[in-house]
Amino acid sequence: MKKFLSILLVCALLLGGSTIATAAVSPEAHDHILSELARARIPNAAVAVIQGGELSYILHGDTQHDTLFQIGSIAKSMTGFGVLLLEDMGLLTVYDSVSQHLPWFNVRYNGAPVDLTIYNLLHHTSGFTSDERRFPTVVVETKDAMIAQLDGIELAFYPSSDFTYGNVNYILLGFIIESVSGQTYDQFMTQEVFHPLGLYNTFTNAVNAHATGRVAGGHRLGFLRARPFDAAFPALTMPTGGIYASIADMARWTGIHFGTIAVSEQFQRVVQRSHIHHHVTDAPFEGHEDPWGAIIHYGAGWFSYESGSPSANIGHAGSTFAYSSDLMMFPDRDMAVVVLANLRTNLPWAPMVADALEGEFVNLRDIHATMDIAFMAVIGVVLVALFGQLAFGLRRHFGNGETTPSLVGPGVSLAISGAGLLAIYAGLPVATNAPLSTFMAMMPASGEFLIAAFWALFAYSAGALAVNGFVLWCNAQRN
Repeated sequence: MKKFLSILLVCALLLGGSTIATAAVSPEAHDHILSELARARIPNAAVAVIQGGELSYILHGDTQHDTLFQIGSIAKSMTGFGVLLLEDMGLLTVYDSVSQHLPWFNVRYNGAPVDLTIYNLLHHTSGFTSDERRFPTVVVETKDAMIAQLDGIELAFYPSSDFTYGNVNYILLGFIIESVSGQTYDQFMTQEVFHPLGLYNTFTNAVNAHATGRVAGGHRLGFLRARPFDAAFPALTMPTGGIYASIADMARWTGIHFGTIAVSEQFQRVVQRSHIHHHVTDAPFEGHEDPWGAIIHYGAGWFSYESGSPSANIGHAGSTFAYSSDLMMFPDRDMAVVVLANLRTNLPWAPMVADALEGEFVNLRDIHATMDIAFMAVIGVVLVALFGQLAFGLRRHFGNGETTPSLVGPGVSLAISGAGLLAIYAGLPVATNAPLSTFMAMMPASGEFLIAAFWALFAYSAGALAVNGFVLWCNAQRN
């Protein structure tokens, strides 16, 4: 019987788009999870559940167990692991100054030089923030460019006095791994972390990942559909969010941290160390509230959610321009969940899956879908204004209607389109703490059409206003 069951399991693994069924996933939960993934218009997704010591998979689309997804900021848990492994090897301590390992590193606060530690970077207490206008990451493509960008930069707050999440922290940790190990980040993580832990389908090199032919192409929403979107991710950002991995590897990574997969004593020490949250300011995650009322802290690449129970939930979500992911461990529920998808969303996938497994079926609402609908509505208004102006212009010139040109219609349309363009080009960067180019890459594809529609209305309105004004002036001169 055991041999027969083993054969069935192997067959299930080989069937793309299938589910490895165990007692952990009821038919109702299975169907609800797949329906939510489909309702979010995700082309390909993979879910792994560890419950009661059993591992279950749910695969959506043509996903297989070795299909590769970009895991977004879950990569921080891997980078943090690499740094703590170097500490366990005796090659650094987390209380070392950053400049001790990166001699070029020089930052200031209130104009005066200040010192940062590796600990500050690990726990996001450095003074760097997620403000891409002030501390750009995704638009910086080389290490030299990043060094030039950071040289002498002014921090947002004094180190260790506050907590604010910032991708720059983990890019710098990637540099430190290279400096201390004498290897590239890719070489060290592959040889010292991934392969020793049995993660053979995890890549910190995009070229190597795509060479497998198993990468699920990225998408973003646009006009209520998932549209292919191939956004380049600079190599230096791998430590903070660019790593590719399969659901099988992510299930193993989760099991290692959840304690269901045995590893060496050294790796056990590193796992336990990485879960300890910052103990100086003990500050909650600024700007974000956990919907379940938990106080949120940060460890070495992990969020810790204290909800009054003896054991804190631990996890991390991630998103890139075209992918999203979510990993959560629920010790009190004896459950861990990881979800990978090839569409950018902001949805709490792991809690939804966990709730579904316990019989509570929650429908998720994505901010990107809401934005897409809002963009479409504004596009409709802009197009109505544009075609209305065009129709009145044609009627005046070729019809039997009004012959006196008007400044009211073009003026109103010009004001509407001008206000829209001003909001986009000036307001969005301020509201999102990101350059417009970054926001454009993250927002639904309908946003690009919206900008084009605003420009078309603006150009036509300006032209109509100028022509009508000139005609009125000429008429006035004749009179």
